[in-house]
Amino acid sequence: MKPFQCGWLLLLCILHFPAWAQLAEDSRFDPEMSSLINEEERLLEDLKKVQEKIEEYRAAKWKQLHPDAKPPHTLTPVSDSLARKVVQWGQKWNLKVAENLKDKNKVNLPATFNYSMPAGGEDTWAVDGGISVNRDLGSDFMYGAWADYHYNEAAANLKDTFQAGLSLDWIIGNESAEETHYFRSTFGFKRDNKIGGEGIGADLNYIPYFPEIWIGRELDLKLMKVMLAPIVGAQMATGNGAQGFADGERYSVRVGLGISASILPDMLGNRLTVDSQIVYWNNVSRSGAFDIYDREQWSWTTGLTYWLFTPDIKRARNTILDQRDQHFGITAKYTRGDNPDEGFIGSDLMTLGFAVRF
Repeated sequence: MKPFQCGWLLLLCILHFPAWAQLAEDSRFDPEMSSLINEEERLLEDLKKVQEKIEEYRAAKWKQLHPDAKPPHTLTPVSDSLARKVVQWGQKWNLKVAENLKDKNKVNLPATFNYSMPAGGEDTWAVDGGISVNRDLGSDFMYGAWADYHYNEAAANLKDTFQAGLSLDWIIGNESAEETHYFRSTFGFKRDNKIGGEGIGADLNYIPYFPEIWIGRELDLKLMKVMLAPIVGAQMATGNGAQGFADGERYSVRVGLGISASILPDMLGNRLTVDSQIVYWNNVSRSGAFDIYDREQWSWTTGLTYWLFTPDIKRARNTILDQRDQHFGITAKYTRGDNPDEGFIGSDLMTLGFAVRF
C-alpha cells in the first residue's frame, strides 16, 4: 500500500467513527453497562422479528387487495441500520483516536493532519495519527488492537512509518475515577520506509499515578489547569533495512514526561489546551540500519490546540468544555529531536493543521 493510501485510510477511519468514542468512554469497565448493551441487542432482535411479521402481513394484505400492483416500498427496520450496529460495536469496544495509541503517554496529543502550499515550492502534507480499540479481559486487564501512521514529505523532516498490532494493559486502581497505574505492552508489525524497513516491534511501558505529588492528578492554578504524566519503558524493534541500509535490531529504554494544560479554562471555556511531551531514549543495543541512531536521543513535541465544537454543540457552546468533548480543533505543533519509535531523526518542524481526538 502506498504512503498516501495509508494516510487517507487512517483519515477515513478517524472521521467516520466519532460517535463510537463518546459512548465507549462512558461504558469502559462497567459490567452493568455491558449487560444492558447485551439486553438491548436481544430486545432489538425480538423487535426485528416482530417487524418482519408485520411486513409479511402487510405484503400479503396488499397482494390480496391489489393482485396486479407492485407492493409499496418498505423501510428497513431501525434494528438493521448500519449506524445502530456501528454504535453498538463502539459501545463494546473502547475506541480512541489520538497521535499515537500505542504510546499511552501520547493519548492527550490529538491526531493531526496538515497540508501546505508554499508559493515557491512543492505542496507537502503530513499526518500523525492513530486509532485503537480494546475490551475488558476481566479483572484488571484489557486487550485490544491499535494502528498508527506518521508521515511527512517535507525534505528536511522526512518520515514514513506505519505500525499495527495488539496490546495488553494491566490496570491497578479505580479506572472509572481515572485513578490508576498503567502497564501497557504492545507487539506488532512495523514498516519504516526511511530507515528500518519492515520488521516487528514490542514494548512495555509503565505510567504511574501518585496524586499526593500531583502525578496523574489535575492541578488547578486558577489561570490554568495542569496534569503531569511521566512514563518509563523499554522497547525492541527489528528491520530488514530501507534505503540500502542493512538488516538490524534495536533495544532501547526510555523515560518521558507528559504535561497537559488548559489555558484560562473559565474565560475560554476549556477550549485552549497545551500538550507537551519530552522523552529521553537510551539505545542500549543497535545493529544494521539502526546504527544511524545515536546512543542517546531526545525528542520534544508541543501542541497548542483550540477545540472548535463537540457532538453536543448546544450544551457545550456556552459552557466549560469537558475534556471528553474535545474532539475537533485547530492545532499548532512543534516537534524537535529524534524519535526512533515514530521514525524521524533531527526533526525541527512547526506545523498548523486539523486536530482530531476521541
